[in-house]
Amino acid sequence: MGDDAQSLIRTVPRRGYLFPREALVSVPRRGCLLAVLPFENLSSDPEQHFFAAGLQLDLEAALGLVSGLDLRADPAVADFHLSGGVRAASGSIRVTARLSAAEGGRQLWNGRFDGRADDIFSFQDEITRKVAVAMQVELTKGDSARLWDGQTSSLSAWERYVEAHGFYLRWTEADNSRARDLLREALEIDPDYTAAKVMLAKTWWYDGRFYTRGADRLHAIAETERIVNEVLARRPDAANALMTLGGAAWLRDAHDEAIAHCRRACELSPSDAWVLGFGGMIHIFSGELAEAQSLLVRAASLSPQTFAWVDYHIAHAQAWIGEHEGALPRINSYIAVTPQDPWGQMMLAVVHSFAGRTGDAHLAVAEALRRQADMNMEKFQRSHRYRDPARLEKVTAMLYSAGLPA
Repeated sequence: MGDDAQSLIRTVPRRGYLFPREALVSVPRRGCLLAVLPFENLSSDPEQHFFAAGLQLDLEAALGLVSGLDLRADPAVADFHLSGGVRAASGSIRVTARLSAAEGGRQLWNGRFDGRADDIFSFQDEITRKVAVAMQVELTKGDSARLWDGQTSSLSAWERYVEAHGFYLRWTEADNSRARDLLREALEIDPDYTAAKVMLAKTWWYDGRFYTRGADRLHAIAETERIVNEVLARRPDAANALMTLGGAAWLRDAHDEAIAHCRRACELSPSDAWVLGFGGMIHIFSGELAEAQSLLVRAASLSPQTFAWVDYHIAHAQAWIGEHEGALPRINSYIAVTPQDPWGQMMLAVVHSFAGRTGDAHLAVAEALRRQADMNMEKFQRSHRYRDPARLEKVTAMLYSAGLPA
């Protein structure tokens, strides 16, 4: 970094790391588009993959909070690419990172960081800071204060969080429970680990939507709300927590409350793919189809990770809007990524039914039952909570005609 850039640096006492005080040049009107490519595991031990995966997740989360940066899933539509690798062995770690211009591949910055495994958090701060400077994006005081909010300084807690994230994305009851156990362990180590608290709330929400009934379901919803309200009491601008609170309101059929929380969360974090995607899902069930599709399509373009479930919900929205030919490749894309999930086949049946392909709808329901023998109408109605009873009646009639048991 040159002397001019160094003169723009100040120390933030909160963490002791350095952040830019002002921009090198003005921020482009539309913001800079950044694709975070998967960080490579350069270790001989495949078990060390979690270091690379976890570092990528945390860098995406931090960079997504920087004003003037938009993260993109597709490197082809980004202005800049951030890539790198992690080598961990015997308690030591080396992180390499490179920032390149998408056009022409000109390298703007590269860095190498060596230290102990528990130094990885300082590496994350340093990489984020230097990427922001190299991209000439203004890193405001508010951004620097928020960059690592919700994170932890404990390597042991972070490892459990990364492992829990992997289990959570498997979308089964057993894996969801395992993720919750790991998150509780992380919070025992670091009770102030906000990101772990929000994910813990999401595991309860998932139980409340798919796996529990009666009093157990109400308990799962109450736990979701208790945890996220605890987070929001300390951090009212935590968009993920606010969106999860909206999800809990939706499970209680409080659609107006859910939409209000979702819209506020999207205002707080307009470049967070998970927030936009989840908000899009809630808008579908509340009957706000145009807004739902807008949020979901933006989520698909922003996500630095593979959020297959966004395709699922885009297909759902398009089925209701009547864009049948667009819905089919979306739901097939979801099924290709998550072939074990019977809900993909259920949504495929809905898409075929809306398009009048009754034979294909029958085949899709049969495949869903093959994958989960106890799939039935009660499970569908419990997890698909439409504001308008007529919409629920229409969809359930379609699935019943396609062979879904009551």
